[in-house]
Amino acid sequence: MCFLPRSPARVERTKKSLVKSGVKLVFVHMSDDETADLFFKKMGLGGIEHVSDIQSKYYSKFGLVKASFNQLFGLNNFIRGFTSGAFLGRYGIANIAGDAFQMPGVFAISQGEIKSSFRHKLISDRPNYIELAGAISPT
Repeated sequence: MCFLPRSPARVERTKKSLVKSGVKLVFVHMSDDETADLFFKKMGLGGIEHVSDIQSKYYSKFGLVKASFNQLFGLNNFIRGFTSGAFLGRYGIANIAGDAFQMPGVFAISQGEIKSSFRHKLISDRPNYIELAGAISPT
């Protein structure tokens, strides 16, 4: 998975709310566990559960596709990157681990079923983690 530091940083900012509502966070990535541990620690998510999927089997099973050129390098992505600070030194550009063309996604799973999902259309899309988690949070 090509990690964009902004995404885990956004999760880090909402982690307390998610955990408080009973959500268990698990990241799937295309890196080895040691590299991922260092990455998550740097993003303020040290100790977070994660699964290494170097062969992208889980990505395929969850219907996550390969990106087109525009999904990665289109104008909207450059605008979002600039305004989010990726080009201003706040986050920097991520090292690529795995397939840089693999599109990400977020899934809320409860009792073995996908209750809600967000499949990125552009690499710069920003899922609403709290809204997604609301589909599985106890009432």
